[in-house]
Amino acid sequence: MIELKGIDVDALNCKKNSEFEKEDVVLDIAMDFEVEEGNQEGLEIKFPFVFRLKAFKNDTKEQKAIDSIKDEDTLFHIDLNFHVSYFLRFPKTSKNENIVVEYSDILDTFAERNVSINVWPYAREIVSDLTSKMGFPRLLIPLKKSQNF
Repeated sequence: MIELKGIDVDALNCKKNSEFEKEDVVLDIAMDFEVEEGNQEGLEIKFPFVFRLKAFKNDTKEQKAIDSIKDEDTLFHIDLNFHVSYFLRFPKTSKNENIVVEYSDILDTFAERNVSINVWPYAREIVSDLTSKMGFPRLLIPLKKSQNF
């Protein structure tokens, strides 16, 4: 009923902190992502997907929320905005032209389980490429696994 059409980068922002104190520093990585509500255009639905990553000095060794990391402790950050497009192939018996409303529960479950899995390889490749271009060793973020397993 839902078929992947395309994955596009809408925005990319990365910044290296040239004033970062590198001596005897253990770096940590914080990542987060969000799948936003889908927007229907005819028989197509687009889900905005936001991915954020920071490499930072973590003296506490505790996991930190990405928004709690100070700029002076950040070696670099990468922010990516994608939109993921899908074709909708719902039954012709559908009475509502706004499929997002009529099938909202199905689409919410689909977005929660599938959008990040579809986008993740693209985010991994961009992060790896950008870290290399910023003069760091390529950073390979972990594989994204389905929540169903």
